[in-house]
Amino acid sequence: LGADLLAGRALLAADERDSGVTRLQAVAATAGRLGAFADRDEAARALRSAGARLSPGAEDDAGADAHGRAELSERERAVAQLVARGASNRQVASELYLSEETVERHLTHVYAKLGVRGRGRDELAAALASA
Repeated sequence: LGADLLAGRALLAADERDSGVTRLQAVAATAGRLGAFADRDEAARALRSAGARLSPGAEDDAGADAHGRAELSERERAVAQLVARGASNRQVASELYLSEETVERHLTHVYAKLGVRGRGRDELAAALASA
């Protein structure tokens, strides 16, 4: 995925927009199916900077459960459990040796995967228990 991501960016830089966008959309779709969310998000950022959007299937998460929700990664689960216990993003970052931005990104994925609308501790704890 990394090589294709680099190739897509290179095509955009070489003013070959259509080829670059096509390559990046393919990377995003593949990364989404494989659960490589960092690569998918990086491809999405490159697409946005080129004035393009993700193709509809690229935003789907891999590993969906019976309810259509994607499973949490080990790190997402660790972050979610700490937040559900009342830890702030700063506390979670310190505990797990992450940046606060990384904690925020993990929480964004957690909320989307669990269908939680906000940071409400009880809602997140209940969603974790049922996941």
